[in-house]
Amino acid sequence: MKLKKLLAFLTATAAVIPFSAYSMNMTAPPAVYAEDSTESTLPDWIPTDFDSAVEFYNTYGETHIADGLLCVVFREEKKRFHEDEYECFPRYTIRTSSADVAKIKKMQLCSTDDCEECFQVIVYAPNGEGDLTVSLIDRWRNTQQTSDSKNNSTVSEYTFHVDDDLNITETDIYGWLPDCITEYNDYVSKNGKVSSNGNYVVFCLSFSAGTPYTWKILSDSLECFKPAPSSNCTEFEKVVRDGGTEYSTFVYQAVKDGHEKIEYGFGRIYTTGEIDETLTADCVILDDAQTVLLPSDKRISIFDYDTGLPVDVVKRPGFAAQNLELSPGAELKSFDITSNPYVIHNFTNEVDPFFDILTPSSYIFPLDPETLFVEEDYRSIKQYENGAEELIFRPRLQASGDIDKNGDLTVADLVLLQKWLLSENTEISFDLETADFNKDGIVDIFDLVKMKRKLLNKGNITS
Repeated sequence: MKLKKLLAFLTATAAVIPFSAYSMNMTAPPAVYAEDSTESTLPDWIPTDFDSAVEFYNTYGETHIADGLLCVVFREEKKRFHEDEYECFPRYTIRTSSADVAKIKKMQLCSTDDCEECFQVIVYAPNGEGDLTVSLIDRWRNTQQTSDSKNNSTVSEYTFHVDDDLNITETDIYGWLPDCITEYNDYVSKNGKVSSNGNYVVFCLSFSAGTPYTWKILSDSLECFKPAPSSNCTEFEKVVRDGGTEYSTFVYQAVKDGHEKIEYGFGRIYTTGEIDETLTADCVILDDAQTVLLPSDKRISIFDYDTGLPVDVVKRPGFAAQNLELSPGAELKSFDITSNPYVIHNFTNEVDPFFDILTPSSYIFPLDPETLFVEEDYRSIKQYENGAEELIFRPRLQASGDIDKNGDLTVADLVLLQKWLLSENTEISFDLETADFNKDGIVDIFDLVKMKRKLLNKGNITS
């Protein structure tokens, strides 16, 4: 709703009430690490020898963020890819670009003196806000580059963002996609072998090495998806042995809205052609290929009843889904709605037709003025071709009057609104919807009167 300031001549006066100063929450500053910090000053989870590097690699993959630090552990390949690869200088180098970070430790940790197996370990501490890219470059491959294969030298690459508070967040796909055995097991336990995340579909597949049994994609061609970066999550073992189990993820990114299935088969596919098991991702792709829903997914969308616009649940937190299942004895589950739309994955039970959402105090059920019942179009359910459902809610925003954003409507808010109406003081800034009590799209003296009435009803002021 478009709101504008309407200047009005006000005859009402109000006493100016002094405001108490806001208290500030002070937190302890993060630990400071000097460049080339000694092992004794770094957290225990950072590798310091080959064994701890193996443990790190199997637990976190190649990256981990904790204690205000970023540690990247790259595994180095000893074997050459081509007989004519150039070997007169060290094979690998690590390239860091952009963000203001300090490189506080760099190590090469090897299993033996002849470097039969090695890990490159590098530790960063952020100094300022920005984006960071860390890449492992194979310089032997680099010598074989042509104009058509200039990126062949990049073995691994990760991206991160450092915010104003020096918090580090991984921004590439491996920020959520497993790339080691521990993360793989946790991911499958939570999401299953077939899952979706945003506009990605993920297959988590395993097979016994050294046997004719394996997985193969059965879908001949895909119109709505393209292959995305995948990962080998097989456990790294210090002693190589025959057999074992291979663990991998295969990922597809949506490129077009529609309805499409991706299918994998398991069996003696490359020998007898026999298929013993299939896994299928039956996908509905929405929002200009930004959302993928599987049959067990439930999407919750929230729109403002009066404007029809999506509600900003980040700006207006407090929405939650609760008691969704229509099943006797079903466990009460609650989901904080942190995005809009919000997707609940792996929901296999029938949805309770009277299911509702919890709203923050600034939102109410829209009521029919004659019957005082909730409007019939407040809630609706949409079902997609694959069985996925979208639960749509349309709550009504009510003016809270909390202009100073202290969590309550007080006389101070009344004074601020009166000052704003009487002057051109641009220093008074607030969300105009907060004070639009009569919901006419204009903040004026009539809203001030309604605010005063609300305060009188609360008993916060006297008439």
